Amino acid sequence: MRKYLLFVCTLFVTLFVGCTQNDIDHSMVTYDGPRLYAHIEEEENSRVQLNAYLKTVWNHGDEIVVVGDQRVESWIFNGEDGSRNAQFSLDYRYSNYYDIDFDDHLYAQYPLDNHAGMGTFSNGTPAMFLYVLDYQEYTKDSYDPKSNNMVGESEDGSNFYFKNMLGYLRVSIAGSGDVKNITLKGNNNEIVAGIRYYALPDTSVSDWDDETSKSIVLDCGDGVTLGSKPTDFYFALAPTTFTKGINIEVEMSNGIIYAKSTTNRINVERNTLVPMQTLEIDSNLEWQSVIVTYNEKEVTAPTIEGKSSLFGYLYWGDDTRDSINSESSHVYYDNQATHTLTIEVIDATVVEFSDCFGITDIDLSNF
Repeated sequence: MRKYLLFVCTLFVTLFVGCTQNDIDHSMVTYDGPRLYAHIEEEENSRVQLNAYLKTVWNHGDEIVVVGDQRVESWIFNGEDGSRNAQFSLDYRYSNYYDIDFDDHLYAQYPLDNHAGMGTFSNGTPAMFLYVLDYQEYTKDSYDPKSNNMVGESEDGSNFYFKNMLGYLRVSIAGSGDVKNITLKGNNNEIVAGIRYYALPDTSVSDWDDETSKSIVLDCGDGVTLGSKPTDFYFALAPTTFTKGINIEVEMSNGIIYAKSTTNRINVERNTLVPMQTLEIDSNLEWQSVIVTYNEKEVTAPTIEGKSSLFGYLYWGDDTRDSINSESSHVYYDNQATHTLTIEVIDATVVEFSDCFGITDIDLSNF
């Protein structure tokens, strides 16, 4: 049972609509109002990125929200891109605030738009609620800055020390064609996005609240062109252990979807970058198919082996599908006497039938 009370702050829905980075004038302006200093902490074994040294940095136009006793404010960074220690200027002070005892501490969160509210545990400990985005945008050599949640804390109200709350997974793809989007999900239906709460001040206690998602889509806009040198795609997600591996679906601009699945356990820790083995996509390769007919309710698909560029799906014939090398067995729940499994793959070299129970026909004419 969750032991907290959630206070949802709806005033942010309309007031926090601001400029995109492309709308911001990078010229410095004179500012004589309040200032605070935001520092991104150096943590042992930190391996996250945004600059050439794989470190998170502040960029011009970044906004944070600051909350405390009878205080809710937004602050903006008007300096130059690439700083790890930045001076923020007060942007807006709201008349509404949270009825929570913050014990004279101030807390901050980046980005401002991902602030989902505050609450308290049964013992009065405050908790911050953040949106972990299930829709992220491709950014060259980096994760989407809007997806990277950081939380900072201050006792003096002037210096805030931020730390990354998410982990990062990098998918590298080489080949040909244009990538439209990439979808990431766990093979054991792990939650990867939604509203997540953190106990303050140390954020050591965290869990999912609601509005959760089991997949993250990385949108590539007009398309990212692949080449012989791998292109890196980054996902920002809450610390997660994928007990049965992950599934990656790469949709190309021509509508073709390439699927790749791993079965090994993958542990994504906070503030750590997990690189995946490079995927190879050759849009010039032709699709192969294997068609298997069964007369049983519980069936096992053949094993498909191939080169490193192997992609494909298992279409079970009942409006469900799996990536090859993920779920190899299936149960039918309808009353049909027979079922047809269609396997569509690229760059396969071997089909191995280790369990022939229930098989009545095999068609390898297009393999």
